Amino acid sequence: AEFVKRKVPVSWLRCLDLFIKKNEGFLYTTEVGNEVRTKCGLSTESFYEMLEFFHQRGMITYFKYPANLSNIIVIQPQWLIDAMTLLIFDRQHHSLPEVDNRYKDDLDDFLEGGILTEDLMWSIWSSKKDYLDVEVKRFFKGVMLKMLLLCSYRNEENKAIYLVPSLVHFDDGHAMENSKSKYTGPSFVIDCSGEYMTKKEASELVCYLPFGVFERLVCLCISHSTAYVDSMEPKVDTNYAKLSFGANLTF
Repeated sequence: AEFVKRKVPVSWLRCLDLFIKKNEGFLYTTEVGNEVRTKCGLSTESFYEMLEFFHQRGMITYFKYPANLSNIIVIQPQWLIDAMTLLIFDRQHHSLPEVDNRYKDDLDDFLEGGILTEDLMWSIWSSKKDYLDVEVKRFFKGVMLKMLLLCSYRNEENKAIYLVPSLVHFDDGHAMENSKSKYTGPSFVIDCSGEYMTKKEASELVCYLPFGVFERLVCLCISHSTAYVDSMEPKVDTNYAKLSFGANLTF
């Protein structure tokens, strides 16, 4: 490939060595920027160009956009993965998150249906000493939102709520149908459950849909619904979601 043949300044390689020798999971661009400019002779423009170059080649993880993610350079991917797996896990194989006793009820809701309050999210990450920094927690949340591993909306009490679609599971059918929501406007359904298909059609759907498509589609729709202040609170089942894009939308 053409990019493999690109000549890389020696100063960039010195900078990468400096990152690695620090033996940290992550670095702040604001803190390391001055150091590399002094030791490696990089201009500010060249510094950020280098970060994007190494990110594109998988040597570091760096997000230039959105701006709230741009102050952290991930040097060790496991540092980021470990943080994500505190929210995305298999209860049969992993221990439950450690949380402050004040959030035990919130934890029950999270384990039951993948619904997460911001207080609980902060408490889970704060249980690890490496994740105590508020900016670090905001970075984790931002990355998960960007990667559609997490989506946010406001419930009927106008409280910020987060949904981890991969953890949504109900054993009693479409549980959201029993919800006592006050919303009466138009809504739509995303149905990947196979309930309205023959067994053959359902099996073919499962074969052709890549893993995670339903979850990512739900995340996109929920994120879009937040643009409308009068959208209903989303109701999500394992492979079935009922959503809206505002009370005034006509189909």
